[in-house]
Amino acid sequence: SSASCSAMCANPFSPQSPSSVQCPLRSRLIACSQLSPDTSTRGHVPTGDSVMIGGFAVSGEGPQQVLILARGPSLADAGVPNTLPNPRVTLVNQVTGLIEASNDDWGSASNAAAIAATGKQPTRAVESAILATLSPGNYTAVVDGGPSGGTGNGIVEVFEIDQPETPL
Repeated sequence: SSASCSAMCANPFSPQSPSSVQCPLRSRLIACSQLSPDTSTRGHVPTGDSVMIGGFAVSGEGPQQVLILARGPSLADAGVPNTLPNPRVTLVNQVTGLIEASNDDWGSASNAAAIAATGKQPTRAVESAILATLSPGNYTAVVDGGPSGGTGNGIVEVFEIDQPETPL
């Protein structure tokens, strides 16, 4: 089986971007092109309903384990200015519309040891991570400013964990 990432990319810095797509949360859809083997998207995360959403699809015959990261402060190490101070990530199943998982501060996750065991855990305690086994379908990773409602540049990343030889 394989997973693929499919969605449109919007300019996160321009509210008038013609490629912006309105989602049910009245947010801009900021997602990824097909990349291999892992996928990510970086953008400005404002407040309120204007969150960053990375869309991806799990395809194939069975479930796959994925790691979803929402990072902000560690982007400063790469020279990115105005980083999101405390990102939170929520995983939404687009088939059912249900929230599958949510995390703020990856070390607080019930499976934090398993997240660390992937070797891809965030480098800052305030960054977020979800490690989940997902059935085939369409999903979104919603990134917001966490409980403090912070704003800034953030990144959402999706890694295939159990089948790394099969690109997302």
